[in-house]
This record gives sequence, C-alpha cells and structure tokens, in this order.
Amino acid sequence: MSGHVDLALARLAHAYGLWGCEQLWLIVSDEARAERARRLVEPRLRGSFARIKDRARILGWRELHELYTSLKPYGDLVRDLGAREC
Repeated sequence: MSGHVDLALARLAHAYGLWGCEQLWLIVSDEARAERARRLVEPRLRGSFARIKDRARILGWRELHELYTSLKPYGDLVRDLGAREC
C-alpha cells in the first residue's frame, strides 16, 4: 500500500539524515511486490524524497537471500574488505 511506501521512504530518509548512509535498501517480499514498489517509489523519489533518490534501491528478499548464500563462505573476507581502517 502506498502509505507503507511513504513510511518506508521516511525511515530510509531518516537513516540517511542520521547516519549519512551511502546505500539505502528497501527489501520487499517478492518480485511482484518489487515491481509495484518501484512504480510507487519512483515518483516519490523525484518529489518528497529527492534527497535519497540516488541512494535508494529496491531489492527482493530472494535476491538478498541468494546474495547472502553466495557470500557466506567468504564472510571473513567480505568483513575485512568492508572494514573502515585508515
């Protein structure tokens, strides 16, 4: 529902404002919902939520699960590569 999309985008905008997140992810339950979410989100990213437009990405949970499963054997390496050290 569009009200849920507005709430989700507000939360993502809050995360961006609070922590300056480079990437913001909106996770949806299936591909049909991902497409619907894209149709609902795009106009809002050009309007009220324009400041997070280039950071927000919609991802289906299956895609996320596949990514997690693929990277799990390399968890330590991924963690080391993502570490913020000077």
